[in-house]
Parts: sequence; C-alpha cells; structure tokens
Amino acid sequence: MTVLEILIGIAFVAGALATGWVYTLTDRGRTLGRDTQKANRRARWWLRREFLGRHWPFILLILAYTLGFGVIAAMVS
Repeated sequence: MTVLEILIGIAFVAGALATGWVYTLTDRGRTLGRDTQKANRRARWWLRREFLGRHWPFILLILAYTLGFGVIAAMVS
C-alpha cells in the first residue's frame, strides 16, 4: 500500500465523517439517532419507507463516498 492510497483512504473517511456530522446539524439529521433506535426495534429497518424517506440524503452520500473510494482505489492500484 502506497502513501497515496493511505492518504486517499484517510480523505474519504474524513469526508464521510464530516458529512455525517454536518447532516446531524440539520433538522432532519437531529432525529437520525432516534429514528435508528426506533427502527432497530423492528426487523429490516433499512427497508422501512419512513426511515429511507427521511434520511435518504445521508444514506446516498455515504454510498457515494464508499463507491468513490472503491473506484479511486482501483484506479490507483
């Protein structure tokens, strides 16, 4: 693993954490923890329409970071 790959990994993790932190500052994000706890009491909480309907921007951003990291890591290798 090269230094460049390590730096790219750190940048993507930091970006995902920063995105999560900024999201929790919004009105919608303030309820993320409570909604997750409520949804965890039920099976398949990630499929619940109300959870996805409320928090889809955060979920999309995390997926974009994950896919972007995979693509960049594949290009660097």
